[in-house]
Amino acid sequence: MQQKMSEIDEVKTQEFSLIHGELTPPHVFLLENGEIGLIDIEGAKYFDIEYEWAIINLIYGNKIPLPKSINNEKLKFYKLYLKVGDFSVATDYLMNVDGNDKWFRDLRESNMNDLKNMISGSSP
Repeated sequence: MQQKMSEIDEVKTQEFSLIHGELTPPHVFLLENGEIGLIDIEGAKYFDIEYEWAIINLIYGNKIPLPKSINNEKLKFYKLYLKVGDFSVATDYLMNVDGNDKWFRDLRESNMNDLKNMISGSSP
């Protein structure tokens, strides 16, 4: 267990990782010099640990304590980014599909309130 925990700690200290959502044979090729290349790169993205913790923190709040190594400015940025995305989805649905849908109206209002609080320095 201690070995696994140290492996996790090692990963957490790496600021960025490259993730590709579809590492299947049609998306990977071998270059002449032996290096591995990726095609279909719209599935690739860089992320850092603050992005993952922003998702966790928005879902669970303070029930799961944040790691001490978290960059709080990045965490706030990603949380704001995710809330803007949620607000955008609800607004788009109401504008283009069903403007009277109560669930999406409530979702839009909730996210708008969260964004106001985040911008003013309150939670979430």
